[in-house]
Amino acid sequence: MKAIYVLMLIAVLAGCTSKDNSDAWGNFEAEETVLSARIAGNIIEMYVQEGDTVQAGELIAVTDTTDLALSRSELQDNIRLLQLKQKAATEKLQLGLTEKGNLQIEQQRFEKLLLQNATTQKQVDDINANLRLKEQSLKLNNTEIQIAGSEINIAQTKLQTINANIAKCYLKAPYEATVLSTYAGKAEFVPTGKPIVKLADMKNLKVVFYISGSQLTSVKVGKEITVRIDGAKKLETYSAKISYISSKAEFTPKVIQTREERTKLVYRVEAICVSNGSLKLGMPAEIVF
Repeated sequence: MKAIYVLMLIAVLAGCTSKDNSDAWGNFEAEETVLSARIAGNIIEMYVQEGDTVQAGELIAVTDTTDLALSRSELQDNIRLLQLKQKAATEKLQLGLTEKGNLQIEQQRFEKLLLQNATTQKQVDDINANLRLKEQSLKLNNTEIQIAGSEINIAQTKLQTINANIAKCYLKAPYEATVLSTYAGKAEFVPTGKPIVKLADMKNLKVVFYISGSQLTSVKVGKEITVRIDGAKKLETYSAKISYISSKAEFTPKVIQTREERTKLVYRVEAICVSNGSLKLGMPAEIVF
């Protein structure tokens, strides 16, 4: 009986040894993004909760825009008023140009009459004086138009700033992702910079592992590798593509506790693995080149 147990143990060990052909071991990670409040205010709507999947551009939360909306309305009224002032100054300028043209005709006519001694020098001088005053008035009209235009430009720049700030109140997903954590809820006041949600791309997970210097020749960026995880009854395999290989050696990560392993120099490698929903953050993985 004892001999049978020994044979069974040898068979089990042999089976394990034959299956243990992995080249490296690692864990799954994800590119995480923390979205924070860009404008201080109360959250008036919160559209997601932990575990939800959001699409790129999907609305996640909205902070109060009341004050900004009132400021925008006031500024829009001010712009309309400035535009009316600019229009009035432009019409005044056009009227002044017409009057100037009439004065120039009068000037030419009276100069001819003066040559014929049909008028006095004083009448000619008065027309010339009126013409000079009109030219000064036209310059003032031009200045008024320029001032109104500059004020409109300043107001429109302020309006663009307000619109940009209102847009910042609408928190949107930058890419298709899963909501990992929420840090604030509806009606809660959030100051600028306070985290609201944490997202991660759970479809394209990153498996991180370390290899020795002697294994460097077996890997390169873009190479397809096999990733294996523990399944219900057997190992499940996934395909992954190496996206990064460290150019510098480093000591074995602290998670390796033995003295021998801690003194080894290794290289960090990352590979992108498309998940079908079964892969989770932190899950261990076996790597086969």
